[in-house]
Amino acid sequence: MSPARGARGRLRRLARLYRSFGPMLRPHRARIAGATAAMVGAMLAGLVAPWPMQMVIDGVLLGRRNAGMLGMLSGWLPQDPTALLVLCCVLVVAITAARAGFGYAQTILAATVGHRVVTELRAQLFARLQRLSLGFHSRQKTGDLLVRLTGDVSMLREVLLPALLDVASRVLVLVGMLALMAMMDPFLTLVAASLLPLLALVSGRYGRRIRAATRSQRKKEGRIASVAGEALSSVPVVQAFSGEDDVSERFATQNRRSLRAGLRTLRLEQTLTRSTEVVLAVGSALVLFFGARAATDGAMSPGELVVFLAYLRGMYRPVQGITRHVSRFNKAIACGERIFEVLESREQVAERPGARVPERIAGEIVFENVTFGYDPERPVLRDVSFRIPAGQRVGLVGPSGSGKSTTLALLLRLHEPQSGRILVDGIDIRDLQLDAWRRQVAIVLQEPFLFGISARENILFGRPDATDDEVVAAARAAGADEFLSALPDGYDAILGERGQSLSRGQQQRVALARAVLRDAPILVFDEPTTGLDAATEREIVATLSEMGRGRTCLWIAHDLEQILGCDRVIVLRHGRVEQDGDPERLMYVDGALRRLFREVG
Repeated sequence: MSPARGARGRLRRLARLYRSFGPMLRPHRARIAGATAAMVGAMLAGLVAPWPMQMVIDGVLLGRRNAGMLGMLSGWLPQDPTALLVLCCVLVVAITAARAGFGYAQTILAATVGHRVVTELRAQLFARLQRLSLGFHSRQKTGDLLVRLTGDVSMLREVLLPALLDVASRVLVLVGMLALMAMMDPFLTLVAASLLPLLALVSGRYGRRIRAATRSQRKKEGRIASVAGEALSSVPVVQAFSGEDDVSERFATQNRRSLRAGLRTLRLEQTLTRSTEVVLAVGSALVLFFGARAATDGAMSPGELVVFLAYLRGMYRPVQGITRHVSRFNKAIACGERIFEVLESREQVAERPGARVPERIAGEIVFENVTFGYDPERPVLRDVSFRIPAGQRVGLVGPSGSGKSTTLALLLRLHEPQSGRILVDGIDIRDLQLDAWRRQVAIVLQEPFLFGISARENILFGRPDATDDEVVAAARAAGADEFLSALPDGYDAILGERGQSLSRGQQQRVALARAVLRDAPILVFDEPTTGLDAATEREIVATLSEMGRGRTCLWIAHDLEQILGCDRVIVLRHGRVEQDGDPERLMYVDGALRRLFREVG
């Protein structure tokens, strides 16, 4: 790829990045305008900063009052050398103070906009991740998504507006300095500007490599986060199997890979920076040589030469700054592309146009010829059909991999079937608003999934608008009120991450209270007693049975004895309904249910 094409491609990607942020930047127009005005003020102050020195050298020391700025402002300046010197000293302080003030205003205003926009972007990204389908999340590493949500978004904060204004300011300073230098000595200006194409070539060459290295580095940091997250969330298992060394070695391997990727990016960045410095040094040497010859020959005054050299250093400084920003922009492009991969993903369970909010449903569930596979070529469910009348309690059993949990996931519209449909009270659930439909279902899973917030807030997750009395009543119904009330802060006690400050049985009871509070007409129990001792399991089963009274209930259980109390049992095998009927009657028939009991002992 040619440097020109590569530069155009980078500019297109960068422009797309900023266009995407347009709606977020629009509410901050006043701050952006203020930052832009401050940028212009700082630029103008930078352009006039060298001239007091020229007036001191030529006007005060050498008495040449017709050279440079002295000649243009001769009618406005004092004739006395001492008075001129005092004025120049005052101008040095005033110009520096103005430049500092404008720079401060530009930085604060631009950084404020950057922080606010990135905060909004992080919220949008998190909300989008919550909405994407389970299929998307099953293919992603959790750690990589966390890096996108934190590190990648933070990278954009510095580049979003502060860096853009800084580059714009440097470009304007560069153009202004070139114009003033050309007025002073066109030949020296040509010498100084002759190296700019070489700088652009060097920047383009290394920019592509920095962007690719950054993408690789961010992916490897995502893998580190994934390995660390898995290990820290499974410390009991790791310690029980004496796997600390194995897990540490796996983490160390990913850590070393990230180190190598980070060092490669660093080497590329430093090579770009040092190459730029060498090119600029060559330009400075050439200008110094020809400028000194011109001053010796009287073509320009010593003061003008000092101003020209100051502009030269000032001109190359923006070039160096722009070069550094090239590296940052390339990093930002890589991070932005990773963020927009999530924001623009279409892997979401979508609502149909005109989807409606269901009234309180009775709870009849019908599967009609439903086929689904995580890989469409390998279906998990094949042409599954059954009808569950409202208020019936149904056990869903089958060997591992038969499609039980997949059936529940389809009912909750966590996935969409490849063919067939699912009806509730005769309505295709795809014709219902997604959130409104899911509010008609309460779930209790084998993993309680508690959050590191208060017990009250965990229960309120089932129905956020519930009153305190309703929360307590739900906890009592689930058998959780006694131990929650005994906590130091009662219901306001902060639970550990994933509820680790509670026992396994207590965690499940809080999850039950959450389901009770939801007060939904359809209940889904997916192996809710897994990992509990016998006494706790009996208590939980009794609570679940009471919860399911008068409601449609789907119950998956690892202990097949539990489903014998259901009104009906559906046996799945190899993704098909193999048997369906009253559990007590099916136990007397040599069929799928009886064979399943024999298999599990």
